[in-house]
Amino acid sequence: MEQRNFKTETAESRVDSAFSEKQMFCSKQFVTPKQIEPGMFVFADGLVYPEAIDGQEIVAVVGVVRKGEALAVVLKEACLPWSSDGLFVHMHRKVTGAEATLLILDAAEKSGKRAEAAQWCADFCCDGIERGRVFLPSATELASVLRNKTVCTALRKTGEELSSLYWSASQVPSGYVWYVYSGLHRYQGVISNMRPVRGMLSLKF
Repeated sequence: MEQRNFKTETAESRVDSAFSEKQMFCSKQFVTPKQIEPGMFVFADGLVYPEAIDGQEIVAVVGVVRKGEALAVVLKEACLPWSSDGLFVHMHRKVTGAEATLLILDAAEKSGKRAEAAQWCADFCCDGIERGRVFLPSATELASVLRNKTVCTALRKTGEELSSLYWSASQVPSGYVWYVYSGLHRYQGVISNMRPVRGMLSLKF
């Protein structure tokens, strides 16, 4: 039942920020800057700030910034297959990670097959992030993060490291899935193989 609740959200509502009502939240003397950039820290109270703050819980690191939206990388990851029983999903090449995650979960439910990587993201509820706010990023979104040294450095400050290779949400007509290696190249991976998975959440500004 909980999975169905996640999937019945529209693609537009799916990419709404978990912190959208607290965008310019002021934490004492700290305020989210007007210009959000990759490598900034996302805190549990909704604050986005370029530096770690003592006593404030970091929940994610900004990885990608595009017009009106930032995609933040969560701190935890898992090693899972994309689909252990060969799920195929029809999707457009330019679909976003948030949209693709919905398509994957919908296809998994209809076919009775597993979608472990996307489901892990959909169920993610760690570090103060509500369940249903995290999605499996697209190959393009992942590549932007992995080749940005600022993001890697910021994550390291939280005690976490980025792996060099991750599953993406992007599937190709052959039935394979793009996984992203070091942010420079994409490879078609066998979807039943174990690969690291790290989700993202959307911040509107």
